[in-house]
Amino acid sequence: MKLDEKTIFHVDVNSAFLSWSALRQLEEEPGSVDLRTIPSAVGGDVQTRHGVITAKSIPAKKYGIQTGEPVVKALQKCPHLVLVRSDFETYRRYSHALMDLLAQYTPLLQQMSIDEAFLDLTERIGPDNREGALALAQEIRDRVREELGFTVNVGISSNKLLAKMASDFRKPDLTHTLYPEEVSEMRHPRTPGCCSQYWGRRPASISTRVPTGSADQKSRRNGNRQKASPMNGPCPGTSTGTIIRPTASRSSARCRRRSREDCKRAVLWGRQSHFRSNLRNSTDTR
Repeated sequence: MKLDEKTIFHVDVNSAFLSWSALRQLEEEPGSVDLRTIPSAVGGDVQTRHGVITAKSIPAKKYGIQTGEPVVKALQKCPHLVLVRSDFETYRRYSHALMDLLAQYTPLLQQMSIDEAFLDLTERIGPDNREGALALAQEIRDRVREELGFTVNVGISSNKLLAKMASDFRKPDLTHTLYPEEVSEMRHPRTPGCCSQYWGRRPASISTRVPTGSADQKSRRNGNRQKASPMNGPCPGTSTGTIIRPTASRSSARCRRRSREDCKRAVLWGRQSHFRSNLRNSTDTR
């Protein structure tokens, strides 16, 4: 543990727009169904059923509904999907309430969007007090749930990047840690049940390399040379292994020949046009 290591929290609201729309509906209609417990989504025009999905409930995810897809496509996947209209006045009200609550823990708060923020809690709990960090994250989640009525995920790490990645693991209403030394353990667990909080999920930015000289790499190199990825070889700057680069195909060579021929034709055509214009001018002068 480094002495200058920090304790960073990333707090992210679970299905923010839909959760806040559900709370608004429960305020207006106390006996209504909670939108978070049924397939529902926020976005588009409820009457014409046009637009895109901006938020969805967890039950809606089971039908393959994704944020950003057209409402028509979402209704094809789930015909009984409940659509609600966006209400940014309500969203701002709950967002301000969340930020006011988080600001009670540290003045070093950085709001990243309407539903997420980073907290630097190094001075409050110390850089190496990981048990204290988990306890504080539990306290924040409990207060948000009880006082504000919705749930959040909390990611804990020593920097913002890993804290952000940790908060995006299994949802909702959970705390996850992702310290630098846990990244390799998450990718390659050595013992059964190790890093079970990650549920086998890997960050999309981390790719698994095939060892140089392995049978899998040789089969890729010999079977389909042009489609082999350079990522299968060594990292740039190393002297071992071979990086496979695609060779020029016959079609690309034909394209280059055609382009050279086209250039020649264009030059000849330009010279002919220039000659005709000069001949026309001399004839008009006479």
